[in-house]
Amino acid sequence: MQDASLPPTTVRRSKYFWLAALLALSAAGWSGFWFYAASRTDSVLSGWIEREASHGRVWTCPERRTAGFPFRIEIACAKPTFAGPAGSRHVTGSLGQLRAYAQIYQPNLVLADIDGPLSIVQDDGLRVDFAWSRLRISLRGAPQTLSRLSIEGAGGALTANIAGRPLFEIQAGAFEAHVRQSPDRSDNAYDLALTLRRAVAPALDAFLNIPGTTDVDFVGTANHLVFSPTGDVAERLEIWRAGGGRLEPASLDIRKGNLRLRLAGGVGLDAAHRPEGKLTLEGEGLQPLFKRFGVNLDMVAAGNLLDGLLGGKPKSNGDTRQGLRLPLTLDRGRLAVGPLRTPIALPPLY
Repeated sequence: MQDASLPPTTVRRSKYFWLAALLALSAAGWSGFWFYAASRTDSVLSGWIEREASHGRVWTCPERRTAGFPFRIEIACAKPTFAGPAGSRHVTGSLGQLRAYAQIYQPNLVLADIDGPLSIVQDDGLRVDFAWSRLRISLRGAPQTLSRLSIEGAGGALTANIAGRPLFEIQAGAFEAHVRQSPDRSDNAYDLALTLRRAVAPALDAFLNIPGTTDVDFVGTANHLVFSPTGDVAERLEIWRAGGGRLEPASLDIRKGNLRLRLAGGVGLDAAHRPEGKLTLEGEGLQPLFKRFGVNLDMVAAGNLLDGLLGGKPKSNGDTRQGLRLPLTLDRGRLAVGPLRTPIALPPLY
């Protein structure tokens, strides 16, 4: 009830005063919460860097700054670096500027915009450089309890050399990679996806002798994946193999000039670390490719051989090209097309 002894103007001023005081108190409380959260984030990062250093892994975040007030926490580094063991090797690496941020009300979702290049050098002389015009990483969950990871970029160029001798080079106009924990599965399975658009790999182009850029799409599900903070690629692959890991189902689509190739099926690694599994190959324009490996598809497809022996048959699409469907088997280090064992060897991956 309004106090009749107070003029209406005084009552209104009193209401405005308390409203302004409430807003000021809320703003001060939110500011205090943000600065506490920012300080806590900075302390956690500093503690993690110190723990890593105690294990011989030295990370730096030069010119580190915390920003993002009022609704997000942002950590920026001028040029992060790394030096330390990666499995049995000693590795050094560096990045361009890093800006990582999370909404204050959604701390388990971290976004990062990264400037290249990424340079990695091993003590055996191997050097890998990765440059790009745009790169964003999205991470949901903690590194060892990952629920989703996405990488999206453009203008990518990946090169590798050892002791100055080029090993490979690949470029892509656009690229994406996604890792997502598979729902309704209890075998630590993750759905994987990779996309390359307008890719160019000089060594592959020379080998295939097919002009033009390449588009690649891969999707698959890998079980028994463990995101360990230690160990090199070979050690992690061995843990995955020994645990019964398989990539199944999986499909790979490649399009380059007149070549159309699709592989679908499941693969794993045998005790000798070689790919093993059963796949189905579908495609067009494959004759030149198989001829390079000593497989004559014209002879295989003649008459009923393709239908009777390989369980497939040619299909016409109405022009001079033919689409083929072939069963492939990867077994004991060799590739077989149906019952025909080819001279194509499958070397160990590590």
